[in-house]
Amino acid sequence: MKFLRQLAQTELTALAALAIAAVVLAGFSAVQVSFAANSLLGVAGSAKVVFLYTMAFGCLPVALFGAPLYSTLRYFRKAGWLTAMGIGLLPGLALLLVATDLALWSLLCGVFVALVTHAICGRGSNNSFKADGFAAA
Repeated sequence: MKFLRQLAQTELTALAALAIAAVVLAGFSAVQVSFAANSLLGVAGSAKVVFLYTMAFGCLPVALFGAPLYSTLRYFRKAGWLTAMGIGLLPGLALLLVATDLALWSLLCGVFVALVTHAICGRGSNNSFKADGFAAA
């Protein structure tokens, strides 16, 4: 039961990190469009499209690949910064063979989501500072 609870926590954290990444990218897009002389969608429309695009293309890899793999590694105490970064990079690296633009987007978001997820879920999993019966000075 502990694994399922940990998986649920990881899934929710990773999806929240994806939403943060989508908001940041949407904000960046809105700023970029505001400086453009002639834009098709406008500031709000551009931000909305980028946010929805990021969430639509990011939810499945996060929910079906990244969070379960990270949660499994975390359960076996093998999760770390490098493994989290590797999990975030894998979908983007696979997409490099098919669609370069989508792959770059995926690499950026994947690493961000993976590292934020590890920063939040990885708390408490490092027992290297706990002494056996002795208080840390």
